[in-house]
Amino acid sequence: MMFDAFIRVFLERRAELGDLFLDHLGMTMAAVVVSLLIGIPLGIRMQRSRALAGVLLGAANVLQSIPSIALLAFFVPVVGIGAPSAVLMVIVYALLPILKGTYTGLQGVDPKLLEVARGMGMSEWQRLRRVSLPLAFPYIMSGVRVSAVSSVGTMTIAAFAGAGGLGWFVNVGLNSQSTELVLLGAIPASLTAIGLDFLLGRMEALARPAKHAERPRRRCEALLLAAVAAALLAVPVVQGVRSAAAASEPRIVVGSFNFTESTIVGHLAAQLIEARTGLAVERRFNLGGLRLGTAALESGDVDILPVYTGTALANILKENVDTTDPDTVYRRVVDGMRRSYGAAVTKPLGFNNTYVMAVAAEKARALGLTTVRDLVRAAPHLRLGATVDFIEREDGLPKMKSFYGSADFTEVRGLDSALRYEALASGEVDVVDGFATDALLTKTPSVLLKDADRIFPPYDAIYVVRGELESQRPEVLDALELLAGAVSDEDMRRMNRAVDVEGKNAADVAREFLSARGLV
Repeated sequence: MMFDAFIRVFLERRAELGDLFLDHLGMTMAAVVVSLLIGIPLGIRMQRSRALAGVLLGAANVLQSIPSIALLAFFVPVVGIGAPSAVLMVIVYALLPILKGTYTGLQGVDPKLLEVARGMGMSEWQRLRRVSLPLAFPYIMSGVRVSAVSSVGTMTIAAFAGAGGLGWFVNVGLNSQSTELVLLGAIPASLTAIGLDFLLGRMEALARPAKHAERPRRRCEALLLAAVAAALLAVPVVQGVRSAAAASEPRIVVGSFNFTESTIVGHLAAQLIEARTGLAVERRFNLGGLRLGTAALESGDVDILPVYTGTALANILKENVDTTDPDTVYRRVVDGMRRSYGAAVTKPLGFNNTYVMAVAAEKARALGLTTVRDLVRAAPHLRLGATVDFIEREDGLPKMKSFYGSADFTEVRGLDSALRYEALASGEVDVVDGFATDALLTKTPSVLLKDADRIFPPYDAIYVVRGELESQRPEVLDALELLAGAVSDEDMRRMNRAVDVEGKNAADVAREFLSARGLV
């Protein structure tokens, strides 16, 4: 059954898979090649200075211990979203195996051999090229193979910086609890890693001395491997040329965050702009968190970003949310975004995706839970599984604690937005945070608690538009305003369900909605 579903998804999305695979391969090859160009010369230099070796290896170890998503968040404000930040992040992780392999191999060369070479009149460069590097080659190749294989896997994080790659399918699959989509990204990534390791292994084998009878076969194999290697190295070059050509054309960049609803709302904007203005639109979806999205908006890497009024007020503008009146919050967001970022804000789309607290049905009945106030009272007997955003942001768990005086759950676990529902269904947690328009809530037997005290602010969906775009392309803002009040809570819930439960493509779901409303 799963195999049939996987084949169906593969056939439906094979064109998209091809594009994302080439993106992934291009970024991986670029990172590995740059790591080689940096790592091998540094490894040679380290062999001549133990002090330098200690410093560089220590620094590389420290950098590799930093979580990849944290490195990505650091690079985005510096070099922007997309491939550059992803490639830089992977280079950091790819360097250590190459440095260690080169340094270890050169350190293992017998000093007597080098002394003999010196006695034969060889220069330092000749000793390195003819003696040290050939003897250290197996160690260097071992480091290169580890670097290449790990880079393929690490590059899946690129999707969180809007760089695409096979991680896009993995992330979309996790958000929608679709094993087929996860496999659609994971299987090609695994096969790519295996293929690169095999290719490098054969190159290493060909570098060893061969018997006379094997030389013709080896020559043919070497030519074949050289052709494959040239094709692989050409991928990042071609991808870079295409990206440069695309960047030179006028375009509108629409971003979204890494959850289903944001992706759908991003598609609504992109398709509406294309249909109403004829302008080219680039989609930079799946940005991994509010920090990355805000940084992309500030740097100009993204022109339009869907957010929520409560999120914008509390976490972008850093203002105290002391009211739950939707109109007041919206006006403060409009004024604050204009004042702090020079950005325009569209009218609300019509749906309010506010926080809801979902409790396992049996627990809710046993403890008599119907409201958030009841939940806080029973918190010492309950385990909370929530997104990191809810746990940390001022409008989430901290707001519950400040409003009610305490919210001391037995255990608080940070979970992925989709995985928290699985944890609730399996009984690993008793309570999760959710969103009013989240379709995955309908798949889990739970009780949604009423926010009778209205502690959570309104989360009306809006688009934030860069000020430069507003002044240069006012027709874009006019097109977006066609969505003002056009998307109800039920509309959004239905679109989320189509993607998360029924497995439809977010772009197709958005197109169907716009067509049904006569907007495209």
